[in-house]
Amino acid sequence: MKNNLGYQRRISITAVALLLMFCSFVIFYERYAHQAAQSRIDEHGRIIADALWNSNPKGASEYLSLACKSQNYQYIRVTDIQEIVFQKAMGDPPDWSERVLMAVHLIPEYHLASAVVHEGKPIGKIEAIWECDTVYVEGGVLFSLVMLYAIFQLTFHLFHSKKQLEDRVSERTTQLSALNASLRLEVEEHRQAREALYKSEEMYRLIADNVADVIWGMDMTFQFTYVSPSVHKQRGYTVKEAMEQSLDDVIPPDELKKILIYYDEKLAHIRAGNPEAWEPTIFEIEQYCKDKSSVWTSNHVTILRGADNKPEGLLGVTRDITLQKRAEQEKIIAERHAAEQEKHALVGQIAGKIAHDFNNILSVIMGNTELSILDCKDAAIKKTLELIYGQTVRGKNLTKNLVAFAKDQEPKQDFFRINEKIDLVLNLLKKDLDGIELKMEKGDGMPDLLADPGMIEHALVNLIQNAIHALGMVEHPRIMIRTSFSQGEICFEIEDNGCGIPKEYLDRIYDPSFTLKGSRDVTQSYKPDIKGTGYGMANIKKYIEQHKGIIQVASQFGAGTKFTICLPVIGKELTREEKTHILRSAHQSGKKILHVEDEQAISDVQCRILTQEPCNHKVDTAHTGQDAMALFDRNAYDFVSLDYVLPGGINGMDVYHHIRQTNKTIPILFVSGNIEFLESIKELKQRDAHIDHLSKPCQNKEYVNRINGLLGKQPAAPPVRF
Repeated sequence: MKNNLGYQRRISITAVALLLMFCSFVIFYERYAHQAAQSRIDEHGRIIADALWNSNPKGASEYLSLACKSQNYQYIRVTDIQEIVFQKAMGDPPDWSERVLMAVHLIPEYHLASAVVHEGKPIGKIEAIWECDTVYVEGGVLFSLVMLYAIFQLTFHLFHSKKQLEDRVSERTTQLSALNASLRLEVEEHRQAREALYKSEEMYRLIADNVADVIWGMDMTFQFTYVSPSVHKQRGYTVKEAMEQSLDDVIPPDELKKILIYYDEKLAHIRAGNPEAWEPTIFEIEQYCKDKSSVWTSNHVTILRGADNKPEGLLGVTRDITLQKRAEQEKIIAERHAAEQEKHALVGQIAGKIAHDFNNILSVIMGNTELSILDCKDAAIKKTLELIYGQTVRGKNLTKNLVAFAKDQEPKQDFFRINEKIDLVLNLLKKDLDGIELKMEKGDGMPDLLADPGMIEHALVNLIQNAIHALGMVEHPRIMIRTSFSQGEICFEIEDNGCGIPKEYLDRIYDPSFTLKGSRDVTQSYKPDIKGTGYGMANIKKYIEQHKGIIQVASQFGAGTKFTICLPVIGKELTREEKTHILRSAHQSGKKILHVEDEQAISDVQCRILTQEPCNHKVDTAHTGQDAMALFDRNAYDFVSLDYVLPGGINGMDVYHHIRQTNKTIPILFVSGNIEFLESIKELKQRDAHIDHLSKPCQNKEYVNRINGLLGKQPAAPPVRF
């Protein structure tokens, strides 16, 4: 309880400290912004004085218009000393988001005024209504503080969990110590009885059937002198086999080395006549079984002494704790997994809520920085502006990857050519590829790929950018891209001769938030300005798995990396082999089918397959849930092919329930890769024997076979309307 209170207190203090920091920043930043705005209006007054005095109204008007747009003025005007308006300019009207922020006073309006003085004489006054848009910068600071608080809270949570685990281990150690005295007596009794037991193998077997713990003895050279018959149960050896074993046959080499070092030190003291008392020792080790599997055991060991109190050997009790050990390991893994899931969920929640506004802030910063770079003549300031622009681009990419990782998005599939998509991505990255030797090997006879163009493009951009980053320190950088088609799969490879990935990190490259760039570049393989978000490869793996594809990596540190991605091909019609296979099976034909699918490319392919040989069905198509329900109410159907995600607010499950209100037995095949649907369909299939499901993307032959399977369960009577 005390630890929990301390933990909560630290978290609360951190939250209050961050809140105070944010409030202080808001107060001082708004004061600074207001002072800066007043300084600008004073500067406008000084600049406009010459134009007014020299009767240059056109120059003054252009200057006021430019100032109005660049400084977020609603309007700006210049009056003479009789307060007659001489010049006036209006700013751009606020968009809807700015109007919302102005309505809740997050963008306040300030009246700014300054005298227009020429050669020490006032000749008029300049006034402006200024929209103070500091809320965007303050929002960015708030987002950073929220992220900092989240990281701080997760860190404290992990330390708190670690402390609780240590407390439990300490409690377990205390319990084991309490058992020490009773176990010592038990071991001594076993030692006294060992000679009598050793003479009767029949008695060994009897005890083996009733005693789970193994009692064993060793001489001072670590050779077994006695093993209780319960070894039959624990490790699968006969008594004779157990007696013939050496220590390295029982214990793995690494464990054995640690034990021998420990006992060598202890026995050296005893042999030297040191009066040091030997306390019974408990240690956990992994031991071999006869079938080469292993078990975890808890071993209680004590010294056997002769009549003159000299050590004669070791006596131990071995208890099988494999189940307990596995449970502890599974619990640790589960706790780590839960912590990771909690962290990812928190990142997803924050990204989903703040990403849009944060991107707007970054867009404003990027736009103004880019304009400032074009106008800037000072080399030092221009370098600083370019640094700001680069970091803003990085922030935008990070937000994009975070949103992509957090969002459970179902692929929107369409047909496209992979070679054309690669050419598009290479054109987008043309500037980054400058100075890199690029080779392309395009496969012949490449069919169209049915996939989400955006997801595949995003994956290609990430892979090629990673290759570019890996080539930053290479003298002769080269990227090789290959595409091929074989055995119903489209494959593309992206290979570079860059820094490669160290072997110990290969199994972690798809972990969310893992990166070897920036501050985590332990091998100094990347340029200092190269940063990584840690979510690019995680998103790529998710995209490929959603398309039922595979991704493979081969890399050698210092020599380069090759990624290979293979995606299944969905044909636009059945092949001759597929038609032959369907004809040989118990196929159905001439049925009336309602086909519900919102993606036009998938709808066209599946309807073509259903209406042509060998199916010859009659098909009505619907692209929304509303249209599907209307068609079902007007017509009689033998079968329904139903997507889950549909536009218009009515999804596939709504259509299913509408159909079941009037027809309880019509076969329905759900076709969807949506995660929410895949969870709900398991329970639904247990209640309804007339449904099945396929996950997108699905092969055409498989689609037809599922339809035939469901139709084959139905009686051959005409469709009945209830």
